[in-house]
Amino acid sequence: MIPPKTERLSNGVQIVSQDIPGSGILNVDIFIKSGWRKEDDDEKEYTHLLEHLLMSGSKKYPTEHDMAETLENIGAKLNAHTSIEYLCLRGEVLKENGKRLIDLMFDKITNPIINQEKINKEIKVLQEEYHSQPNNKNKWLEKHLINQVFPGGSLITPPYPTSYPLDKVTVTKIVNYYNKIVRPNSIKIVAVGEIEKSTILKAIKQIASKLDKGTDPLATTSKPKSNQPTILDLNNNKPDNSINNIRFSFVTIGAGNKLSPALELVSSYLSDGYQAKLFQELRLKNNLAYSYLSKNIKLSDTGIYYFGLATRYMSEAEKIIKENFNTWLDEINESELIRLKQKVINQAKYNFYSSQKNISFGYGYDFILGNKIQTLDNYIEKINKVTIKDIKSVNNLLDIKKAFILMA
Repeated sequence: MIPPKTERLSNGVQIVSQDIPGSGILNVDIFIKSGWRKEDDDEKEYTHLLEHLLMSGSKKYPTEHDMAETLENIGAKLNAHTSIEYLCLRGEVLKENGKRLIDLMFDKITNPIINQEKINKEIKVLQEEYHSQPNNKNKWLEKHLINQVFPGGSLITPPYPTSYPLDKVTVTKIVNYYNKIVRPNSIKIVAVGEIEKSTILKAIKQIASKLDKGTDPLATTSKPKSNQPTILDLNNNKPDNSINNIRFSFVTIGAGNKLSPALELVSSYLSDGYQAKLFQELRLKNNLAYSYLSKNIKLSDTGIYYFGLATRYMSEAEKIIKENFNTWLDEINESELIRLKQKVINQAKYNFYSSQKNISFGYGYDFILGNKIQTLDNYIEKINKVTIKDIKSVNNLLDIKKAFILMA
């Protein structure tokens, strides 16, 4: 496969492109390096609200109907989401209609319609979105865990089980937030598809170069707390008393840390597949839960790894985990490391080749976190270089005595 190319325009916008000859689809992701981390205390949930407003209406496409009609006419899809580190618009389209999609996406980013009527409407939509999602409790728990890692609750306002605190958002407030985060130096664009035989890349550069010069958004001043165990018991708020949830969370390492590949191997060992340690110990051996979950959250300067389960046997599950977790980690030997490497590499290959959309998003995600592209070959090389010493260093980060614990 032709390797990706990166370019920085004079105004600070960065572009990643990968040519895939013969592809009939163009994927374009526009990342804004912002997210929950850029929210001040009086801006809670503004990133998510702004995401909805960007998708709601813009100068050339003033209503959702105008946008939907255009997307359907050109054979395209467009979505958006937010995270701790970024806000992202994700588009895909038949390659012959690429310019139409690019025009629409940039109009959303640069010319959004923000008025009080749209703000009030999208606040209501946000509330319905959150409470209608079957996994909203997991999201709420995850946000609480993240909130334990950063001081003062400055990153997250977990809305569950109450509504988003957005009833007093004004046009001035959200416009100021938009101006704060949507700047050329914060924008990274990824284009994947048959690039070389088209004028798509040229069109992207022409539009992106017209963005006014700006400076980087204010960097977060939040720092991880010391790794002291804390327990936040929220049982009084849970809507379903028959099922209890428990999460164990650890402060780990940033996305660019040299131990990051080792952490991915340990995470896979604990949580991914039928041979995963948590599955074997908590479900098959002790019959404590039907399902469990695990997540490795990569941030630019730190990281959070957590795992947990839903169970009616909270005390028993907690006891088993606390007594055995460090021992489970110590069982990763040379032969197990070889197996884990092959497993993770095969999964990476599958994810990479199964979808052009995965390629586009993967490049953008790496670029947002580490300001550089990680190709599949780069990733495989890093995984293969992981040693037992690296694994032991990661295991020290996951000492169960240092876990942040949440029960709900």
